[in-house]
Amino acid sequence: MKIDTTRFGEIEVQKDKLIEFPNGILGFPEQKRYVLLENNSDLPFGWLQAVDDKDMAFVVMDPLPFKPDYRSSIRKKEIADIDIRDESELCVLVILTIPNRDSQGITANLQGPLVINLASRKGKQVVLPDSGYTCKYPIFQESGLSSLTY
Repeated sequence: MKIDTTRFGEIEVQKDKLIEFPNGILGFPEQKRYVLLENNSDLPFGWLQAVDDKDMAFVVMDPLPFKPDYRSSIRKKEIADIDIRDESELCVLVILTIPNRDSQGITANLQGPLVINLASRKGKQVVLPDSGYTCKYPIFQESGLSSLTY
């Protein structure tokens, strides 16, 4: 199927690559279908593009490169409704904020990760209010990673 996007123009996406968020993403409950687009550069970022809204795309990243112990904070009961049977089906991503193209200021929302079942193609944003994580975790200042140039 073809989808129209603001950032990437018209792209071809296989239907079996769509990810359904039955409850949407916080602040965007009406948008339920997304596709994960990989970055074509060496940067560790990807895009979660809404299928039905060409203007909506989130910059996302696996949190493990800057927070290696992160996965242990998500409890099984919080993701039971996306039918995870095996941990190998699990993909955890966090939404990034890049202020004014300032790579040193990039923050990650560790308090609201996106959990995706790669087998069923269902996703859910989990809120971890008592985790001690913030929604503005500075990925370079805290992790020791070097800055990125883009």
